[in-house]
Amino acid sequence: MPFLNGDAFIRKIEKSFESIHKYAAHTACPPGLPGPSPPIVRNGPRATRILTQHHQFLMTLLIMALIGNVIADAIAGNPSIVNYVMFVSVFAMLSLFYLIGAAIMESFAIPIAMLVLDALNTLLFLVGGIALAAYMGVHSCSDQVRRTRRSFPPKT
Repeated sequence: MPFLNGDAFIRKIEKSFESIHKYAAHTACPPGLPGPSPPIVRNGPRATRILTQHHQFLMTLLIMALIGNVIADAIAGNPSIVNYVMFVSVFAMLSLFYLIGAAIMESFAIPIAMLVLDALNTLLFLVGGIALAAYMGVHSCSDQVRRTRRSFPPKT
């Protein structure tokens, strides 16, 4: 498509708006009745959902690898919070297999199941992150004692 100069571009946009107004006037409802409803976009744009869930998958894989490394380096067993975070990452990974598949092929999508799985993943990761930070004794990002000690689990 050749590039349009400024005036030709504006005329093309005005022509598009005129055709939209003609269509809207043609499909207008009688007074007193609600107008036509806008099209419903189910669960957001498809490409955005796919990219977001792939990003969630990569971050879950990263969490699983880091927690797996903590478990592998443990000498005398693991605290229960580490096992919980590993459970959360495995649960999220399994649920993301379904969510990514449902985003790619919408025939697999069950909207309420997708909403419940997303909510569960969010809640479980939030609880796991808070519990792990509390177990490690992290007060804030500027906690100089914690940043220099570098031990996990904390020594009591």
